[in-house]
Amino acid sequence: MNTPRNPTGRPTTDTMIDRYVWAVLKSIPEAKRADIDRELRATIADDVDSRVDAGATEAEAERAALLELGDPKRLAAGYAGRPLWLVGPELYLDYVRLLTLLLWIVLPIVGVAMFLINVLSGVPLGGAIGGAIGILISVAVHLCFWTTFVFFMVERTGAATRGVTGNRNSWVPFDPDALSPVPLITGIGRGDLIASLVFLVFVPVAIFWQQFSSVVTQDGVAVPLIDPTLWSFWLPYFLALTVVAAAFAIVLFRVGRWTGVLVAVNALITVAATVPVVWLIATGQLINPEFLDEFGWGRYVAEGSPGAIATAAAIAGISAWSIIDSVVKAYRSRHGLAGELKDGARRLASRL
Repeated sequence: MNTPRNPTGRPTTDTMIDRYVWAVLKSIPEAKRADIDRELRATIADDVDSRVDAGATEAEAERAALLELGDPKRLAAGYAGRPLWLVGPELYLDYVRLLTLLLWIVLPIVGVAMFLINVLSGVPLGGAIGGAIGILISVAVHLCFWTTFVFFMVERTGAATRGVTGNRNSWVPFDPDALSPVPLITGIGRGDLIASLVFLVFVPVAIFWQQFSSVVTQDGVAVPLIDPTLWSFWLPYFLALTVVAAAFAIVLFRVGRWTGVLVAVNALITVAATVPVVWLIATGQLINPEFLDEFGWGRYVAEGSPGAIATAAAIAGISAWSIIDSVVKAYRSRHGLAGELKDGARRLASRL
């Protein structure tokens, strides 16, 4: 039952018990994880041993022990001392699950549909995006309100106690088989990949959007935010770099962890993007002068101005931190993997 863990406290194996323990620990402050980890694993181990002694197989005993403990989110709330009071402790987790599901399904469909309707109706690109965002906000508010209202009424009428039994009156019974896999060592999760790709898609969309739609117009023609002269080299360069970065994000996800080679490639991509941006900002070449003249902001971002220097320094600092973070993750990944291999070798040697 002793499972090696990396420096973040995350298990480095992926058994059903590991999944359950991590589902509990990940929403608990790191300072409390070690004690709760030991206590929870000891409780599970004792329960499993007693069930095995009674004739159950180890797999059956583990599953029954986890079912006895119940939903890991509810258990985590108890360990952390967080009462589940938004709607009520009996329905809170079901409420959050349903609302999250509705928001993830309904909002993207409505957003894409409204954007396409606006574009096909001849609305300018900026107006189409703005109109879709306005509808999304309205739909999100209605979803949150009516879902909360329904759960409020269900709880007040006592229907919760007549729902599906099991897992303390939850309408969605806890199933150990549905536990999410443990992101082993310092693996790159699907959420990280999606977030990276969304940002990398946003960059070229923003570059093209500002070129053809702007809050500043002259004689009915949009005045771009970025200096149009940069289309001669730098803007195509940045667009090509986003494609390279997207490919790197996919490779990183497939590998599943940071390695020395991936850290080096990430550093090259980061430097290749940061150095030109910092130079363009510091020399006052990034922003279109005509756009700045409209608001009288030219002196604030001119070459050598405090605004230009501060912005360039901030971007350089963020990029440096990104590189350092990848180095730290690679270090943790290597040492976590080494610990797992050593532990496996010890278990194998003990069996021999």
